Amino acid sequence: MSSPSSRSISCAWRIDVTVSSSQAKKVLRPTVLMTLEEGDENKETFEMSLEMFQELRLTVAKMLTEMEWANEEVKRGGGVGGR
Repeated sequence: MSSPSSRSISCAWRIDVTVSSSQAKKVLRPTVLMTLEEGDENKETFEMSLEMFQELRLTVAKMLTEMEWANEEVKRGGGVGGR
């Protein structure tokens, strides 16, 4: 069984805070600006609310836990099935 190819993706992020807008004097709304980059040519930048970033962070943490579990199952020779 051959191993899957490995890709490296860099991630940069920052938090911007909107202090005011034309509609409101004081807003103080944080947003997260995230850039994912693979190699020199493939680059995606997107913006999300702080709440959406927290949801993304939680989902990634769950995925990493599942991947860790699956890796342990494969090492034990049990294959990867449902829990």
